[in-house]
Amino acid sequence: MATFIQNCQAIYSKSYPVSICSEGENDFFRGLIDSTVTMLGLYLPTAAAKPSRIYEWADGNTDCQYRNWQSTDPDNYNDNIETVAQIDSTGKWNDVDLTSVGTNLFCKSNALTLQEYADSCQTLDNCAQL
Repeated sequence: MATFIQNCQAIYSKSYPVSICSEGENDFFRGLIDSTVTMLGLYLPTAAAKPSRIYEWADGNTDCQYRNWQSTDPDNYNDNIETVAQIDSTGKWNDVDLTSVGTNLFCKSNALTLQEYADSCQTLDNCAQL
């Protein structure tokens, strides 16, 4: 979903939303959450584009089948069309509508090469000495 990708790339141009592919990864991200729910890069494509109810990862990862929904989710609560997912401090996922989307989003990027790191340190104050 473009919005997730754009939000991540506004922070760092080479980043994109995470896909969580295992219980271990889910536990890692759960450990980063305080009491605020955080958006996952998991979304339901528009009905016009794909009539199925299969959520997809915004980073295009099709190999990742792990899901950790709350027991009643995804559910389209109160008949709202809930097309995005969030993770809470218990590590469980909930589907929400776009108007409920929080501002927190997990993003990832590939590791920087030494040269990319050095180049980024010219503009960042918090880089360690190379």
